[in-house]
Amino acid sequence: MRKIRKYFAIGIFFFSFLILNFNAPAVGIEPKSSRDEYWPLVVGTTNLGNDLDPANAWDSYSFDIISQVWEGLYANDIGNEPMGIIPRLATNNGIWNSAGDVFNVTLRSGVSFHNGQTFDASTVKYTFDRLWNLCVYHDTQIRDLYFPFGFNTPEMNETIGYGYIINETIVVDATHVSFKLNFPYVPFKSLLSFSGSSIVEPSTTDIDTFINFDDVSLGRAIGTGPYKIVEYYPDDYINFVSYDTYYRGIPAIKNIRFEKYSNSADISQALLDGYIDFPRSIDNNRRNDFQENLMTLVEEPNELSLFYYLGMNNDEIAKEYRQAINYAIDYEYILNDIYDNTLIQMTSIIPRNIIYHKDCNVPYWDLWYARQILIDAGLSGTLNYGSTDQEWINVANSGSPLLSLYYQFNEVNKLWEEIGLLLIDNLEKIGIKVYLEPLPWTELMNKLTNYPEELDLFTLGWMADFNDPSNFINSLLSNTSKHNAAQVNDPWLQSKMSEGLVEINDLNREVIYYQIQDYIATVLMPFVFLGYKMNTGVHTAHLENFQYNSMRITSYFECSWADDESDIGDGDGIPDFYEFYQYGTDPYNWDSDYDNIGDWDEIFMYYTNPNEWDSDHDSLGDWDEIFNIGTNPTDWDTDDDDLGDGDELSFGTDPFIWDSDGDGLSDGEEVLSYHTDPNYWDTDYDDYSDKDEIDAGSDPLDSESTPENVGDSGTDPFANIPGYPVTYLLSVCIVLSIGLIFFTKKLIKS
Repeated sequence: MRKIRKYFAIGIFFFSFLILNFNAPAVGIEPKSSRDEYWPLVVGTTNLGNDLDPANAWDSYSFDIISQVWEGLYANDIGNEPMGIIPRLATNNGIWNSAGDVFNVTLRSGVSFHNGQTFDASTVKYTFDRLWNLCVYHDTQIRDLYFPFGFNTPEMNETIGYGYIINETIVVDATHVSFKLNFPYVPFKSLLSFSGSSIVEPSTTDIDTFINFDDVSLGRAIGTGPYKIVEYYPDDYINFVSYDTYYRGIPAIKNIRFEKYSNSADISQALLDGYIDFPRSIDNNRRNDFQENLMTLVEEPNELSLFYYLGMNNDEIAKEYRQAINYAIDYEYILNDIYDNTLIQMTSIIPRNIIYHKDCNVPYWDLWYARQILIDAGLSGTLNYGSTDQEWINVANSGSPLLSLYYQFNEVNKLWEEIGLLLIDNLEKIGIKVYLEPLPWTELMNKLTNYPEELDLFTLGWMADFNDPSNFINSLLSNTSKHNAAQVNDPWLQSKMSEGLVEINDLNREVIYYQIQDYIATVLMPFVFLGYKMNTGVHTAHLENFQYNSMRITSYFECSWADDESDIGDGDGIPDFYEFYQYGTDPYNWDSDYDNIGDWDEIFMYYTNPNEWDSDHDSLGDWDEIFNIGTNPTDWDTDDDDLGDGDELSFGTDPFIWDSDGDGLSDGEEVLSYHTDPNYWDTDYDDYSDKDEIDAGSDPLDSESTPENVGDSGTDPFANIPGYPVTYLLSVCIVLSIGLIFFTKKLIKS
């Protein structure tokens, strides 16, 4: 029974608390933190990385993470195009010996890892000894780059891992290291700028185990870079914080957050909505939206070191056929229609922003010249200069075309399928029949890697791994490369490629690669150049100094937040940044709530809510309250009579006077409690004011009930109780409840 009384008392207290503390809705905006150096830069991505170890990472998503944390001896000069190679943890450009098989490097002093350990020559040696061990015994994904002429497995011969570039990493002293190579290899310096050559901290990095994302929580993801990883949730986000003793200076932006999204469309919408600052990928269909959105900044398109090409089986397709095919392709249709202007005409196998690029006289669409090549080579059969277009097409579709080729492509890639349809149309005009063969990606890759002889025509893309022409030419055209799916085996080219690998004189090396590029573009034509990929950079307008570059290397160290005082959206006097992040208003609309009062006036002059047309929720718009009626737009009850301003207008009372009819009762009491007329002092016209009747206990709604006959039959003895009948009913409930308690108690005892 004590519990019953206890719960009943609690209930009464709670009910009373609600009655006594009832107020109008709060007005105003919850302010958010203003953007400063600690405001996180949020990157939207569909992938939070597949590998965390620089010695194993082989995808751009992982590179994005690694490049914030780890560094190499050299780096790509992403602030300039074409990009050069600049020192990072090294202090000079390095010195080759005359044979090109020893490379000497001077290291920075005063550099420390995130855990305070010192960077010196011993850490460089450990890094590359570990890399050799992982390549030889643990099948790292980047092994081919460090074994450019093929890999010798332990089972092949007694010289385990002979193909590794480095024979020995020699510590000269704390700030000098010497790389002794197994063979002359001048691209080695460029390879030192690749992610896989990043320097690791020995005490936290095992020589036989890859760094993984679990090591983040264990404090083992340690580099020398400008940021440290502090949190990793694989399906959600990664958090970075600045390394404030970074030797190049303290990063301007202290915190970075990579957030995972399902697709590029969601990332694009998040950027437009202001939830992210930088998109890892975008939906190209939203390009116009980005242009029109003043909170996003669209950069001029930049050319990537990524290109697409139509590979041809050089072992089966004669050079003259390859040349004719190159001149029979409608390149403008590919660039403008199929790729929707996201590709630009290629001028060389080496992209423009890679060292030693040369603009060559590449083939163009010239059907007459394509036919001339075949006729002059004696490959046109009965066709000649006088043959019509239809005659060439008839031969292609006859039982004896000049050449029959299968075009193999990834079955889910619609762009590559469109290229196949174009090939059917273009090549039949030079007597060549093309058949489409869509394949699952795994099957296509298996053919490209293991059975290239089964391919005729195929489309692929190639992106730079490191900044050297050999990464393109040797990888795609050398007879020792597994990426040579076109099966090129040209003696002159092979000789020149070998020269380029050992020539240490920069000018001589440039001449060699100029010769190679001209030969590939004008004579050999091993495949058809489709186009360089164009990238349109988009990010929040508040982000400055992001360095877009051809290799898509992401570096946030140079970034900073823009001036927060710009008001380019709606010109309402409130900086766009504060509209979006602090006040929640629309930075593109001077009047976010469409109440005809500008956001600035609402916030700084009238103190109303710029996101609510009726700030105090009294059913009167802010405009009407300020300019027409004159009531307080931030107080639902201007005269504090417990009757809202909107209700006062409905009942015809004065919202500025708490007792409109002067009878001594507030308008709220008359309307809500006594139901008397708040606009007339004597509701029942009995010459007694409503207040006098209430005080005397007579009925102000009944002219027969007056203060003179209080107590007569028909009058209510409780009518003069303030708050009647609510208070009366509540009192009855309390009395009945108490009686019930005592009755129950007696019943239990009996």
